[in-house]
Amino acid sequence: MEETGMLNIKYPYKGTFCAWILGVDLKKDMSNAQFYRHRKEILKHGIDISKKPPLRVEVKKVRKDSIEDAFTMLEI
Repeated sequence: MEETGMLNIKYPYKGTFCAWILGVDLKKDMSNAQFYRHRKEILKHGIDISKKPPLRVEVKKVRKDSIEDAFTMLEI
């Protein structure tokens, strides 16, 4: 997925993309018709929301002086 791919996604598909990248189970939250309509549009940008996002972000509790350690990127 290229960095600018999300910028070209039109509303309301951008919200679906953001929910997907955060790990929301879109098939539970959307009707089948809506999910596949959004998937078709987002696939035009090379992003398949039927698969897991490429990475997951975990927020950890940290000291105030080490904010750079607050986020850990994990491969799925």
